[in-house]
Parts: sequence; structure tokens; C-alpha cells
Amino acid sequence: MKKYLFVWLLVLGFSPALAQKTTVFVFLSESCPICQYYTPKLRDMQAKFGDEVRWVAVFPNKMSSDTSAINFLLRHDLAMQIRMDQKLVFSKVYGVEVTPEVVVKDNKGRMKYRGRIDDHYSAPGKRKARATTNELEEVLAKLLRNVEVPYTETRAVGCLLNSTQ
Repeated sequence: MKKYLFVWLLVLGFSPALAQKTTVFVFLSESCPICQYYTPKLRDMQAKFGDEVRWVAVFPNKMSSDTSAINFLLRHDLAMQIRMDQKLVFSKVYGVEVTPEVVVKDNKGRMKYRGRIDDHYSAPGKRKARATTNELEEVLAKLLRNVEVPYTETRAVGCLLNSTQ
């Protein structure tokens, strides 16, 4: 019951720690197999970085609902604030084209990274045996050590956003 209440408060936008933090916007789709594949890695990063990072799951799909988003996060044991983006307004502002794709802002609100979580996928359906770069994790580690990080982009591989709106 506590977990459901916590997730519901996150949907409403309540967070006890909305002070300026490094923030990761994770663009997800409930039906994308690549998103599902990355949930353990995201869960591990949440555990590694703890409360130092604010995590926001963005659902840019006109078929997504609060309920389907909550169920996705609960099923994959992810504790993230939820932002619905059915009209792709937020996605367009940040230039996001696929799920999963991430946008990282530093504790001053400056965008520092947009792109893939790592290089495990080279194309849809083409997964390497293991990732050789871990861009999201590396950016977060640097930001949390107060290392200056220039804005960087990588090409994310995933499911195309539903753009028929």
C-alpha cells in the first residue's frame, strides 16, 4: 500500500525533495521491448545514486495513461516521478525521438546530456553482448562529483515516438 501511495504522489507531482538536484528525464514506453530491457539497469542506477538524483519517467505515447505508467513502474520496481506527454510537447522541447532516451539536467537546471543510456543497442533488434560505454552513468557520476560536464548528445536506439497526433 505504501508503494502505491508513493507512486500516486509522484504522479501528482509531489516530491519531498524538489530542491535543485541533478535530474534525469527517462522517456519510456510501456510496450517498447528496449525500454523493458533497460529497467534493471535504471533500477541499479537509482540504487547507486540514491537521493542525489531526481528521476522522472516521461511517457510520450498517446495510448499511455496514469494507470499504465504507474503499473509499468511498479512492475519493474522503478521509483520515479511520472510526467505524461501524450501530445509530445515535452519530447519536442528536448528533441527526444525514441524510447528509451534520457535527458540530464544539472543541479542548476542546465541540460548536460541527451541520448542513450549506454551503447548496448546499435540498432533496433541488434544488441551487443555487453555495453562498452555507459554514457548516462558516466555523466551522472561526473555531475555528482561537481566535475564540469559540457553538453553532449548521443543517438538513442529504441522505439519511435508515436507522432501521428
